[in-house]
Amino acid sequence: MIDATVAARSAIADRILAELIDVFDLREVQERRYLADGLMNANWRLDTPAGRFALKRVTDVSLDRLQRNLGMLAALAADGVPVSAPTPTTSGPLVARVGGGAWCLFPWVEGSHVRGVDLGLSQVASLGAHLGRLHLGLGRACGQSLLPGLPEMIMAEITSPERALEKAERLSAAAARQGHRQRLRPGGHCSLGSPAEPRLRVRRSSSAICDARRRLRVDPW
Repeated sequence: MIDATVAARSAIADRILAELIDVFDLREVQERRYLADGLMNANWRLDTPAGRFALKRVTDVSLDRLQRNLGMLAALAADGVPVSAPTPTTSGPLVARVGGGAWCLFPWVEGSHVRGVDLGLSQVASLGAHLGRLHLGLGRACGQSLLPGLPEMIMAEITSPERALEKAERLSAAAARQGHRQRLRPGGHCSLGSPAEPRLRVRRSSSAICDARRRLRVDPW
């Protein structure tokens, strides 16, 4: 897994930024702003002479999976699916390995998140059409060997209680950090902390119960 320390999450060293500017041919960064939203990856908005971009330092997936996922986005965009295709580096790859981190760049897309319950009927119909195109595009990607084909038998990995607890604790800590950042903003509120933290507490409790049942040995005789 690609890792990044929490302390350095919002900072980009000048030498790393300079290398990223060269790698993505941005010429210069006129302004950058750290985006506090999001749990696992670190994100910035960059204003450059070449346009506005979203810079992402990926910390939650392996490098191989990241490269595969970014390649899929490019393929889906070429197939007409409305996704934000990554900006390649000057040498071609979609991932820049700089300063021990894995970085990718996307064109900045203006917009706002709309909850599912707030969608109108026409928006729901449009969403369904986009999902249909997405599935068709993923099917073509499998045919082009961009994704592994469907095996004859699918084996599901069972998450152990220990692993589920570890992930719940990690996400809880990230949610708590985000809630703290939101509360520090004038008039801010934590849109994530309210619904996410109770669910994570339930997940921890459920995992603990499963673990206890698994460890319990009862002799019927």
